[in-house]
Amino acid sequence: MKAYYALDQEGKSRIHCLAHLPGEPVTGIANLDRSMVSLLTVEAVRDCELISTSVDCLRDLAQNCQEIALACNRMIGITAIKNMEYEKVLTSSKVEDRYRYFLEIYPDLVETVSKKDIASYLNMTPESLS
Repeated sequence: MKAYYALDQEGKSRIHCLAHLPGEPVTGIANLDRSMVSLLTVEAVRDCELISTSVDCLRDLAQNCQEIALACNRMIGITAIKNMEYEKVLTSSKVEDRYRYFLEIYPDLVETVSKKDIASYLNMTPESLS
């Protein structure tokens, strides 16, 4: 799955995140205590199966079932760690190192995701990726 948001009226977009592991939240879980509207558009980049539930439903389940609460906390933690690693790579790595990071984290997506989307995810131009 890829999640992206539009940057301008011309339809240019920026890839925000990629989800590829079984059980991984598609756009991450940030906060179960308030209603949030996603600013992202999510697309499948290959065939997959999804389970969709509202945040309200998930919050109610987490409040009534310790196992669900623990799973949500784990997802929040994993998402936070991945986001911190990603931001570190974007802000402190050379272009070549960013691509190595992508190959290490998403080796199975290189042939599935377009080069333009990979470049967007790594905050570089497609020409820099080439």
